[in-house]
Amino acid sequence: MPEAGFQATNAFTECKFTCTSGKCLYLGSLVCNQQNDCGDNSDEENCLLVTEHPPPGIFNSELEFAQIIIIVVVVTVMVVVIVCLLNHYKVSTRSFINRPNQSRRREDGLPQ
Repeated sequence: MPEAGFQATNAFTECKFTCTSGKCLYLGSLVCNQQNDCGDNSDEENCLLVTEHPPPGIFNSELEFAQIIIIVVVVTVMVVVIVCLLNHYKVSTRSFINRPNQSRRREDGLPQ
């Protein structure tokens, strides 16, 4: 049993990338992320394309912000349209109900 715990611990403390300076990066996501995590920039050398990995937090937060703005605008427009439709329905229902009553009153009034 102790070996299983030891192996799990090794998985988290295993060095994923060794910098030229000797510093160890334990997370593979720190390599080729356009950030100098080693201090000597050796984690950014020999990367395929610089534009492949945008800096985390900048592009994602802008995208999330734009999505939130779009959702808020769409929900606002939907609420306005629903309120307008309900008001129109109430007005047309009232006018429809009131018209026959007025015409009946006139018809009732004429024979008398």
